[in-house]
Amino acid sequence: MVHRHTSAARKRRVWPWIFAGVCFALIGVFFVARFCSRIQEDLASAGAQLDAERELARREGIPLEPRDLFPDRPIDDSSNAAPILAEACAIINRAYEDADAGKAIEGLFATASETDVRVVAKLIEDVGPQLEAVIQAAKLPHCDFGKDYSVGTRITYPEFVGMRIAAKVLTSHAVLLSRAKRFDSAERNLKAAMRLAEFMAREPSAIAQMASTSPTAIVQSGLRKILKENSSDARAYEMAERILSQQSLPDVRRALEGEVVILVATIRGLGTIGDVKAMAEEYGAAEPIESGGLSNVFFNAIKRGWETRVIQYYREILNGLQNYSADDRGLISFVEQVYGRYRQSNDPSYWFAAQGGLAAVSAVRSRIVLQARTEMCKGYCLLLAYRREHGEFPQDLGALGVELVDPIVGKPLRYRRTKEGFLIYSVAWDLQDDGGIHRSESADDEQRQYDYVVQYP
Repeated sequence: MVHRHTSAARKRRVWPWIFAGVCFALIGVFFVARFCSRIQEDLASAGAQLDAERELARREGIPLEPRDLFPDRPIDDSSNAAPILAEACAIINRAYEDADAGKAIEGLFATASETDVRVVAKLIEDVGPQLEAVIQAAKLPHCDFGKDYSVGTRITYPEFVGMRIAAKVLTSHAVLLSRAKRFDSAERNLKAAMRLAEFMAREPSAIAQMASTSPTAIVQSGLRKILKENSSDARAYEMAERILSQQSLPDVRRALEGEVVILVATIRGLGTIGDVKAMAEEYGAAEPIESGGLSNVFFNAIKRGWETRVIQYYREILNGLQNYSADDRGLISFVEQVYGRYRQSNDPSYWFAAQGGLAAVSAVRSRIVLQARTEMCKGYCLLLAYRREHGEFPQDLGALGVELVDPIVGKPLRYRRTKEGFLIYSVAWDLQDDGGIHRSESADDEQRQYDYVVQYP
């Protein structure tokens, strides 16, 4: 009898807990349903604006389709450098790898040992016909590799590897030619290498624009080496002045227009919710996508919402570019502000634009860094020319009679004389003068405590 009463008492104590559990479960289901409903509302709201956004983009001349990026296609082979470069640069790249010439070329730009010179000279001899083909192709007006931008973010540029190596070999040849006082031939090589950078930058994407800065940096390194070895020869300075004056900066607008097309094509290419989740995993955001309750029910809303925000994001940036044509610091601040706003949004329709929108920041930054390095290279040339005329380096850059601006901060480049020469540098993206510390010398790269530096000797 006692046992029966004890059992009944236990049941009376358990039932309230069961009831509470059921209530909490129902409340959880309610909030999950409300959360999913809110997501659906946000996506539907964004998607409802898509047709209007597409029309605004078209009116503003912003491309949305791959065909809009290349109105002149197809390019006649007789005026298209791409087929020639693809073949010639591939051969140069293979010879470069077979000869293991990377260290030799680096050595040529530095101490230039006899072994380095011999390896580089042999490579140049082996690929002589291909180098000449590249030089001739660089004179053509067009370079279209026929890339299919409808594949979206799967677009690749394998040709760029060979073009970069070709620029390196051409520049190395220019260094050797200048030693023989053949400055006209050296200039011919350097112009061709610069043209490769220009061709790469014509591909409309942030990746292509960033890749295009490499050949330019190689040419600038070669120029500094040539001036260092020929510091008393006026012809070397005249050549350097012509090369640098003809250098063009990448077209940020074209790169960003390409990003619109790439991202829109990627969104439209999503076939199932599984594709969405796979993309989220690629960007390290699988958990938010899963927890957001996104399912096939939301699929069309996801695609329309994402496309709307991508178009809005790039419309805002592309329309704002014209306000900062002469203000690089203002431009990067503007782009980072727009990107930050999208990045911080909790609205799921902003997610893809926030992921893909980083390309805009990267494109603008790479262009500004290239401009800073170009200013430093100009300063290097002017400082050596000053010493040639006055017998010593100046106490400050003002003595050069030319304003050399660090575009990252909109102020003059930093300059410091050293025991044997000088440092000329940009403060880099920490915006602090770290005293001309190279990145490789920095104690804490993660904190970006370094400067962009050119030094002599």
